[in-house]
Amino acid sequence: MPGSSLAHYALTLAALCRNPKDIYGHNIIRPLVSSNSQSAISPFTFAYNVLAICVGGGDITRADLLKLLEMSRYRDGDASQTYSYYHIDLLSIVTMTLACLYQSNSKYLYLRYQMESPLKYIASKQLSDGSFEGNLATTALAVQALNILESTDLNFTLASSGTVRGADKAVVWFKTKQLPDGSFGNIFTTSEVLMALSRRGYPSFNYKKCPNCPKGGIVETEMAPVVDEPELIEFTFMLWIGQNRSETYALDLKVPVNTSLYEAMLLAAELDPNYQFSTNIWPNGHYITTIGVHTEQYIGFHHWLLFRLPAKPDPFNPPEPVVPNVASGGVDDLFPQNGEFFLFWFKDI
Repeated sequence: MPGSSLAHYALTLAALCRNPKDIYGHNIIRPLVSSNSQSAISPFTFAYNVLAICVGGGDITRADLLKLLEMSRYRDGDASQTYSYYHIDLLSIVTMTLACLYQSNSKYLYLRYQMESPLKYIASKQLSDGSFEGNLATTALAVQALNILESTDLNFTLASSGTVRGADKAVVWFKTKQLPDGSFGNIFTTSEVLMALSRRGYPSFNYKKCPNCPKGGIVETEMAPVVDEPELIEFTFMLWIGQNRSETYALDLKVPVNTSLYEAMLLAAELDPNYQFSTNIWPNGHYITTIGVHTEQYIGFHHWLLFRLPAKPDPFNPPEPVVPNVASGGVDDLFPQNGEFFLFWFKDI
């Protein structure tokens, strides 16, 4: 069975409003968190595990969230980042996991901007017979991902194949593949097809939102708390290109409090192609190598220098690259505050 059988079990329990963190005294979410720290784990199993952790009411680590965001990104012209690099089933699981997080807590509301591109790509890949890649499991996962639009407040428009009509075509195709015993093959594929046929997907389930959830035979009376709208901060993200600042860009961003600069950069990349970027992953986080079409060059010492400033910088009177102007941490460790200015300046060092 693709993915993790333990994750599949956790998803099933959560859908039934059974607590995966306390099944006869066993927490089956904890091993999923531990296994995701293993470098040999496949991308599909990683994303499937995170989906199970989210649906089961577990806590997502920051490292896992950043990895998911990397998987969900797309940039034209960069072959290593195009969605064709992924199978549709992987991209569907990644998108469903982001949708689960988006609906689970107000601090993840910014993830709405990370789902439009992958969902549009998935919708565009539906074949004329209604399937995706002619594969039962892949089609079931793709349909569940597209059903996100029916179970959330997301309101962007997909291609015609991603509408309900496209889902209906998939249902017709499913019926041609059902076996005499009523199944669609193995347990994993059958359960995913049934989930797709229900017009729901895993993101629509979350154990924390179950009213009166049964827990080991004991009825829990505590309801999930009502989540208020997140407090937002506004800051300006700027780019300067060249020693003489031949190109300058400024983008005002509104993000929830405690959003990292890296997460804000992902939002900026969705809003303006000039802010699309590439990174290298280091032990301490993401290192920015390219923004727009400008890549660091070790010959000539052209690098991206990051400034954190309390007031808007003047290109005709640029800030000195010294403390306290230069940012004191990496993009994963910096958290913009209201009214601040973050400047990436591509210059000689």
